[in-house]
Amino acid sequence: MGGLLRGWLIGGALLESTNVAGPWTTNAAAAPFSLAPKQPQKYYRVIVQ
Repeated sequence: MGGLLRGWLIGGALLESTNVAGPWTTNAAAAPFSLAPKQPQKYYRVIVQ
């Protein structure tokens, strides 16, 4: 499976969860964020502060 590359605006915090309903935890990665999917499902969102 290929990798993914995500980017977001400066000042935003990347959050991740294994369930779309949460709970959400902060991922300290900087943009752009590169990952290789290894779990059946993982969700990401960005909160702009």
